[in-house]
Amino acid sequence: MTMLEELIEALLPYIVGAIGSVVMLLWGQAAVYAKRKWGIQIEAIDRAALHSAIATGVDLVTDKGMTADQRIEAVKDYVAKSVPGALRKLAPSPDVLTSLIVAKMTAAVRRGVT
Repeated sequence: MTMLEELIEALLPYIVGAIGSVVMLLWGQAAVYAKRKWGIQIEAIDRAALHSAIATGVDLVTDKGMTADQRIEAVKDYVAKSVPGALRKLAPSPDVLTSLIVAKMTAAVRRGVT
């Protein structure tokens, strides 16, 4: 065996280990990128589902002879039943949820829906 072959044989485990480390580093970076990209997309889907459920809930409580507070509570109930996963993931505070509902109700009034 030549000196070069002996050197390669001695260094081969270190070379394989270094290649494995680089592959694991690249795999980790790809996982971080995928989580960022798809995590943001999933959040956008949940946000859209929440807004859609609020809009539908507002439409459902129009002309029901309810007070404004009763309508808000009815929409909250509808949203909780309609998109529980989106509510759980986004976790809006009660004040934020109420504000979103009031904004959708105000928009409905401007459109002449109620």
